[in-house]
Amino acid sequence: MKLLFLGAGSGIGTDFGNFQSNMLLFTDSGKKLLIDCGTDIRFSLTRAGYLPQEIDAVYISHLHADHIGGMEWFAFQRKFVSQNGLSTLIIHENLVQPLWEHSLSGGLRTLEEKEATLNDYFSVRMIKEGQAFHWEGLQLNLVQTVHIFSNGELMPSYGLTIRHKGKSFFITTDAQFTPDRFEKHYREATLIFHDCETLEVPSGVHTHFKQLDTLDPKIKAKLWLYHYNDGELPNAKSHGFAGFVQCGQEFDLS
Repeated sequence: MKLLFLGAGSGIGTDFGNFQSNMLLFTDSGKKLLIDCGTDIRFSLTRAGYLPQEIDAVYISHLHADHIGGMEWFAFQRKFVSQNGLSTLIIHENLVQPLWEHSLSGGLRTLEEKEATLNDYFSVRMIKEGQAFHWEGLQLNLVQTVHIFSNGELMPSYGLTIRHKGKSFFITTDAQFTPDRFEKHYREATLIFHDCETLEVPSGVHTHFKQLDTLDPKIKAKLWLYHYNDGELPNAKSHGFAGFVQCGQEFDLS
């Protein structure tokens, strides 16, 4: 199993040498899972040498554009260009309706023969709260994160734990600094891929490098940092981290 970072940057980046932090997971069976599908995806996927028809499934963590902004392009590619049929969409049940109604239906709902639904473009696999699911020999668990609030309500956003051959890998996706919420996943994980903001003035909706620097050194040593901002980065290794992920970096998770 391997994990390829198609990009490692934030949703507001302008660095053309980096892309939004979408990932491609390769299973031992040869299947490919795209983890998030942001606005940069047609560029980052192409630079990495892959086409939409090669992607077997897509996981969506939450509804910000750097995680779903490429879904319309991907859906049209799979329906009208690819001969491989529909890709599987793996998504928490709380995200299905707003994904379609607020983000995708404007561009995708019109087909010549009918008014389309999400199921015309994807084979939708809804994951219920607290439910683990299995895909191509992997056990994947959704981990609710604290990312953003709207009118006082926590908006749905989910990281992933991936269990494979006795090892566990934790991908936070976008998250505020909530070490108590993540403690169990931090301890159990072989490697952790962590949201890491590097703005001079923290936004408050992402975990900041300075906050992560307060974690137990044993946990920091397992942390690869991604979703960082443009500009010069701190020396992560000198602070005890595994490092900053680079665009195009691939991890062997065997």
